[in-house]
Amino acid sequence: LEQLLCLLDIKQLDIDLTIQLCRTNHLQDTYVYIWNTLMLDYISPIFDAIKIIKKIVYNNNNDNLTDDELKILKNDSYYIYPYISYILTNRQFPTDKLIDPDFEISSKLNIYYILFNGNSISWPKNSEKLHIMDEDYALNEPAFPYLFLLLKFDSCQMFACLNEAFEDDLMNDDEINYYSNGSGNLGSHSASSSTPPSSLVSSSWNTNGYELKVSRQYIIEILLGIFNENSDDFTPNDKTYLAIFIARNYPKYNQFLRLSDYILDDIIDKLCKYTD
Repeated sequence: LEQLLCLLDIKQLDIDLTIQLCRTNHLQDTYVYIWNTLMLDYISPIFDAIKIIKKIVYNNNNDNLTDDELKILKNDSYYIYPYISYILTNRQFPTDKLIDPDFEISSKLNIYYILFNGNSISWPKNSEKLHIMDEDYALNEPAFPYLFLLLKFDSCQMFACLNEAFEDDLMNDDEINYYSNGSGNLGSHSASSSTPPSSLVSSSWNTNGYELKVSRQYIIEILLGIFNENSDDFTPNDKTYLAIFIARNYPKYNQFLRLSDYILDDIIDKLCKYTD
């Protein structure tokens, strides 16, 4: 049914009714397709999934959710990983058609901004920020909260998304170009910082809105920082997936990646000790 709906001319449909039917019948793929192709909005589908995943991960150990409710929530949110993969590889989710060239770059930069800008953000603009933790614990929220949540929920799927994204020629430029909500927020960087490192930032990418251009080096540094500062939140399997991700991509893109001997030795050590 969803495949058929995505073949129709969306502009000819009653959009309010179509969206209502999508929500009622859990037709997430069609719902996302409408947001992208009709609204030209590539951010809202991510936020919708994050709101659901937040409810699964941070719901008092799911005491208030039945098994059936949890299953529905998981089914409604798992589109997020293929969605990210599609957009970062120039494909319109879920049809496999190429994204309109006019939106090919901006859609990617939207995704990268959500994942790698470092902070919780407001979407739509001027609304309340979406925190992955309840307001009482918002001050303890980790840096790069949305990336953190997606890694915590399913690190294997998230690394698969990034593995595809690494093949994009857009990342061959080592400069990080950062433009946030009408003003560039540039500054020094630590693993808990909300802004990219000044040595990797350029103001040459002059865009408007929530857009961020990243490099492979920057992504790996952020991933290492997230896992180092939130080690207790990740399982041994999660940490092994990180080691596999780096081990696969370091030799492929060694002209773009610079890792210390200590980090490389640690990756080898993790891979050698993994027994599952």
